[in-house]
Amino acid sequence: MKCRKILASALAALFLVTPAGAYTAQRSYNGEFSDVAANAWYYDEVASAYSLGLISGTSASSFEPDATLTIAQTIKLAASCHQLISTGAASNIPSSTSNWYDGYVDYATTNGIATEVYPDYNAPATRGQVAVLFSRALISAKGNMDEINTAAFGVLPDVNTEAWYAGAVYRMYRWGLMTGDEHKNIQPESAVKRSEISAVVMRMIDPSVRVKAGAVQQPSSAPSSTGNTSSSTVVGNITAQTSSNKLSLYPGSKKAQNITGISGIGADFTVANGSVTVDSACMLSLATNVELESNCLSFRLYKGCGYESLSIARGWLDNAAVGINGKAVNDIADKYYAINSLAYLYINGNRIPVTQLWYAEHTDASGDEYTTYAFYFDEKIDLSSIYDVKFLAGMQDSVILEASGLTELSNLNKSTSVPIYTSPAASAGTNSAYSTAVSDAKAGAEILYNYEAERCTILYGKGLYGGSASDYRLVMIFQNGNAQTIYIGQLEGIRVNATGNVLYYTVTGPDGKSIDYGVNFD
Repeated sequence: MKCRKILASALAALFLVTPAGAYTAQRSYNGEFSDVAANAWYYDEVASAYSLGLISGTSASSFEPDATLTIAQTIKLAASCHQLISTGAASNIPSSTSNWYDGYVDYATTNGIATEVYPDYNAPATRGQVAVLFSRALISAKGNMDEINTAAFGVLPDVNTEAWYAGAVYRMYRWGLMTGDEHKNIQPESAVKRSEISAVVMRMIDPSVRVKAGAVQQPSSAPSSTGNTSSSTVVGNITAQTSSNKLSLYPGSKKAQNITGISGIGADFTVANGSVTVDSACMLSLATNVELESNCLSFRLYKGCGYESLSIARGWLDNAAVGINGKAVNDIADKYYAINSLAYLYINGNRIPVTQLWYAEHTDASGDEYTTYAFYFDEKIDLSSIYDVKFLAGMQDSVILEASGLTELSNLNKSTSVPIYTSPAASAGTNSAYSTAVSDAKAGAEILYNYEAERCTILYGKGLYGGSASDYRLVMIFQNGNAQTIYIGQLEGIRVNATGNVLYYTVTGPDGKSIDYGVNFD
């Protein structure tokens, strides 16, 4: 211990070497804080973090190790760690508003660290919030993420797997950043102390001081189900059930959530022997009654719970809906591209196109109000053959998906592909010149949009006419076999209006803003 204290005090003349690079100390720690005892477990962490300019005292001579940290202060520290890991130095980020922390919040938002809007940034930060912010910072900065501890999802005794922070807590545990007490209790809902955050900060930037906690025992077996038509399994404290005509992926709860501005929810489910396991999730706790039927996937958002929290995603979904409260309000062709840019459903590794999105408002038997969102497929699926379901509703950033353990879904979400849409009322001719022209255009290409009208076929994709995989092109192929290129380059969006005679497509202008074009092909 004495040697470590000497090293911590001498950091002004030395540097800390990590896989991310060499971090130069900004100042030395010479026992400035009278309330940081030399034999305190956190002495080295406070001294090192102070020397690197990451943590300061509450005054020139006081650190207040048992005081709690605010959400704003936690965001500042996560942002500073991100700076240090990604650039080698942490610097002050000024604010242009009266809130000292707004500059750090902007930095954290830009780098995928803080995606929620907190109602009170001066409220005490919980360990769960620390886990979310710091795990995102480490992933975004591409820091060292070696898993030195083993813990299957659902085994940490006091981490509710329904909680929005659960995935982040498990990552922090596996990386050796947060290991809890001797019983592996993390206390994710408790406020974090300044002494504790100093340890997390140093473990973030120096993998050599991370804590090896060992494996966590698997939970006891789930109780067997009764009845002939369903079976159940408990994942942490989540019960999921299957039945002959419906797959209950996640029941959820009506627990109030105090966060807002979430842009999407996602999850990876494994189905085996009639049971459902939540492998990884991102904001899944905001939804309830997540169910998969042969022709749709649906979930509920309760007022006072996920409804308000998912305000951003809900706005996008509402705008893309084909039907509202049992009434059709938009044409399928008008909304197809928008829906499939918001709904990513993969069953057994294959993407399932969503042709209709409906939502309806209800009140349950307890008098609680909720909205059901239902995503319908063109073709029915066989529930008995399902072993893997991945679902994302909204536009969660890839960094957030990766931070939630949804790396595979993140990679799928990065793809610009949208399933092919073919007009159900298409009546294009079948003469050989026309058919050959369409086949030649499609040969070897990745078709991202396909619309067949009476006069022409509209194609948008990569590699049309044998072009390169990065060659995006929008073309119209007419009945006589001739083709016209409408646009060369990647589109933001594409659709045909409800009457089927105007093509709308959106591109990014030179100023970074969207430009909409319309082509009448009647």
